[in-house]
Amino acid sequence: MIMPSLTNDTVTDSFDAETFAFDTHSTPHDFAPLEDAIAYVRDLVAPVWPLKDYVAVTPYAGFANQHFLAAHQQLQSVSTCQLLPSLRELAKSFAAKRFHIHDIELALGEWRFQSTSTASLFPDACDMTVNDILRYLHLDPTENETAAANLESLKTLSSWFDLANSTNWSNIILDEIGKHCAAYYENGQSSWQNPWKHLSLLEAWRSAATVDYNMDCLGLVGFRASIAALPHSARQIISQSLHLLGVPQQLWPQYLHCLVLSMPGWFAWTKYQTDYSPTASSTRSDFEDLLAIALTYESKLAQLTEFSVDWQAYWRGVGKRSESTGLQKNWLMRMILLRAHELSVERGLLQSINVKSAHLPEVSETQIKSRKVAQIVCCIDVRSERIRRNLEASSESIETFGFAGFFGVPIEHLEVGQVSGVSQVPVLIKPQIQVREGILDEPLSHTLAAISASAVRTRTEAIWKKFQYSATSCFSFVESMGGVFGWKSFASTQHHLGLFSRSILKWFAPLSSPQRGPTLCGLNEQGFDHRKQAELAAAVLRNIGLIDDFARLIVLCGHAAQTVNNPLSASLDCGACGGHSGKPNARFAALLLNQSYVREHLAERGIVIPADTFFIAAVHNTTSDEIELCDLQHLPESHQKDIEQLRRCARFASQQTRQERSTALGAPSTNNLLQRCLDWSEIRNEWGLAGNAAFVAGPRAMTRGINLDGQVFLHSYSQEKDPQSTTLELIMTAPLIVAHWINLQYYASTVDQAHYGSGTKTIHNPVGNFGILSGNSGDLRTGLPMESVHDGKQFYHHPLRLLAVIAAPRAKITPIIRKHAMLESLLSNQWMHLVVVDNEKFYRYQGNNAWQWIQQRSESLHS
Repeated sequence: MIMPSLTNDTVTDSFDAETFAFDTHSTPHDFAPLEDAIAYVRDLVAPVWPLKDYVAVTPYAGFANQHFLAAHQQLQSVSTCQLLPSLRELAKSFAAKRFHIHDIELALGEWRFQSTSTASLFPDACDMTVNDILRYLHLDPTENETAAANLESLKTLSSWFDLANSTNWSNIILDEIGKHCAAYYENGQSSWQNPWKHLSLLEAWRSAATVDYNMDCLGLVGFRASIAALPHSARQIISQSLHLLGVPQQLWPQYLHCLVLSMPGWFAWTKYQTDYSPTASSTRSDFEDLLAIALTYESKLAQLTEFSVDWQAYWRGVGKRSESTGLQKNWLMRMILLRAHELSVERGLLQSINVKSAHLPEVSETQIKSRKVAQIVCCIDVRSERIRRNLEASSESIETFGFAGFFGVPIEHLEVGQVSGVSQVPVLIKPQIQVREGILDEPLSHTLAAISASAVRTRTEAIWKKFQYSATSCFSFVESMGGVFGWKSFASTQHHLGLFSRSILKWFAPLSSPQRGPTLCGLNEQGFDHRKQAELAAAVLRNIGLIDDFARLIVLCGHAAQTVNNPLSASLDCGACGGHSGKPNARFAALLLNQSYVREHLAERGIVIPADTFFIAAVHNTTSDEIELCDLQHLPESHQKDIEQLRRCARFASQQTRQERSTALGAPSTNNLLQRCLDWSEIRNEWGLAGNAAFVAGPRAMTRGINLDGQVFLHSYSQEKDPQSTTLELIMTAPLIVAHWINLQYYASTVDQAHYGSGTKTIHNPVGNFGILSGNSGDLRTGLPMESVHDGKQFYHHPLRLLAVIAAPRAKITPIIRKHAMLESLLSNQWMHLVVVDNEKFYRYQGNNAWQWIQQRSESLHS
C-alpha cells in the first residue's frame, strides 16, 4: 500500500533541504554521508542520568546554537514536541495579572528591534499589533490550539501505517524496544539477568530477537527469521533500513530525528551510556545501535506489509504549511506572550534590588557593626532563599552567603567498607579527590570492625533480596514475614508512629554504632599534600567571597530532601552534588578549613583566619526545613554559647520557612510538612525547585530582606574582591549553566509533559534500578512528574526562561561571553536572558556584544 501524497504533483526533481530551513546559519545543507546524519541527530539529544544521581538537564541542549523560536519550528516539523507554552496557560497568566498590556508592548517592541537575521524567521508576521495579540488572547483557546496543531509533522512509517489501518504498531514497537532495553540495562533490580549483557546493545537485541516469537505472533510473520540475515554493523543496518523505507538521502537527518523523538527517553539513556556513563568510551555505540534497532522494526513493518510513503512529496507539504502566515503568527504571538510574562518578572525583581549596594564588598556590614556570631554559607538552590532570609531575620548577628552546594570541593565520597564511591560534584566537572569515611575519634580496630560489619550487612541484604524476589519463595516469603511487614506498613501509614519509630532509632543510634565522618587519610597519596590542600581551601574561600572579617562560627550548610517511596528522590537533592546530599562536601570542607597547617598556608596567601574561628558543617532538610549541625564533638568549650544561639536562630528560621511553604503546598499545618517526610503515599513531598525564574550574583546587600518567594538562585559575588574576574567567569560558566539546565528541565516538564516529563507519580514503575516507566512498558520517562509542577488544579510552575542578574561591569562580562561560545549561543539565541548592574544602572544583553539600558518604571509587579 502506498500512502497518498499531500500534493497532486509528481516529485521528479531532487529534494531540496532548504524547502523548510530552520536557521541557515546552524543547519547543515548536505547530509549525504550517513555518518553526518547520525552525528547531527545525536548532537540534538540530551542525556538522562540514572535515578541514583538524577541530574537536571535541559532536553533542549542540542538546540542551543539555534534561535529559541527556530528550534520550536524545527521540533514541530518532525514531531508534536512543544517548546512554547500553550495559549490556554498564557491566557490564564494574563487574566491573573502576572503580566500586563505594557509588558506585551515591550515584548513586541523587543521582537521588532531584533537583528535582521532573527526577525527574518517570520518576515510576514512582523506587522502584528498589540491589539492583534489581545484579540488572540481573548479567543477560544481550544480553537486556537487546534489551529496551531494543523501542521502535520513528519511521522515514522509505523505511525503512518497506524493512521491508514487503525492499528497500534508504533506502540507495539516501542514496547518491544523498551522491553529489551530494560532487560539489557538492568542494574541489580531483577534476580534473572539478561544472558546477553556482555554483548553490545545491538548484538544482545539480535540474539534475543532471533528466539522471540512475539512479533510473528502479533502479525509480522517472518520477522524473527529475517533478523538473522541483518548485517552485523549498526551503520549498515541503518543504511539498509532507510533504503527499504524509501527515505531520500536528503531527508535522512529529519527522519532520524523524527524517529528519535518517537521514543525520546530511551535515546536519551543511550546518549548517556555512549558519552557520559562510567563505561563510556569511543568504541561504545549504544545510541547508534538503538537507531539500528528502531529502524529495523520500521523497515520490516514496511517490507512485510508492502506499505510505503511518498516521503519527498510529504516533506514538501510540511514545509508549505509551516510557512503559512497564520501558523507563524500563532507561534510568534505565543513567543511574545511568553516574553511579556518574563519581562514582568524581570521588572519586579529589578525594582526590588538595591542597586546602590551592588558593588559593595559582600561582608561590608561586618566592618561597620560588631563581629558576627555566625556566617552561614548555603547552596544557591532556590529553596535556600527562604531559609537564608529567615536566618538573617532571626538575629543581626547572622550573615549568609550563597555558593554552589558542593562548596568547591570536587570529591568522590567513599563510605566505610565500600570500594567505590559517589561523585559529589556537578556533572560539568569530575571528582579530583577520593575522600574516605572513617570512624571518628576511635582506634583503628573500630574502623576495621565497621568495615567488616558493612561487608556482612551488604551480603545479608543481597541474600535477603534474593529470598524476597525468588520465584520459589513468593508464597513462603509472604507467609513467614507477613507479620513483620504488616507492622511496617501500619507504622508507615500512621505518620505519628513513623515519626516515633524514627525518633527511637535516632536516640539509640549513638549507642549502636560509632560516629562516622570524612577523613583526610590518603590525600597525600593522591597528590594532595598540605600545600595543595591549602590551595583548595583558598579557592573555596575566594569563590565564596569570604576572605576577611571572619565570624566566630562559619557554617557550611549543604542540603538534602527526606522522602519515602520516591524513585525520583535524587531530583530533590543537591544538583551541585550530582543529585546527592551536600552533607559529605560540607563536612569535608569544614574539616579541611579547621586544620592548623591549612590556615598557616592560607595566611601566606593573605587569608588570615582568626584562631577563634571554627568551621562546622550542617545540612538543610528541604522537606522538613530542619537544620542539622554536624560534627560538634570537636567544638571548643568557648563556642558553646555561640552554638546555642545558632540553634535558636535555626529553629526560628525553620519554623518561619515551614509556615511559608505550608501555604504554598496547601498543607493544613506546619506539622504536615514533617509528616510528608515519612509518608510513603505522598505524591508531593515538596515543590523542589518549582517556581525558579532568576539567578542573581552579587553582594547579599542587593537582596537582603527582600522576599523572593523561593524563586531565585542566589550566588554571592563581590567584584571588588575579584579584580581579575576569575570568579566571575567561573560563576557564568558553571553555576549559571547548571541553574539554566534546572530552569529548562522544569520548563520542559511543564510545556511538554508527554515528551519531556514523567507523567503522574501514581503509576511510576522503577525499572532496572536506573529509570522510570509509566506503567509496565513503553518509553523511559526522563523529566519531572506532573506533581512537581502542577498542584492538581493548575500549574504551580510557570514556564519562564532563566533571567540572570549579575552585579559586574559590562566591560568585564562582555569578554567572558565572547570567550565562551556556548554562553554566547544561549544568550544571543534567547535560551536565557542576562541583565547586569553596572554603575547603579541595569543593562540587558542584546546579543552580538550589544547592551540596552533598561529604563525602570515606577509601578509594581502586580499593579
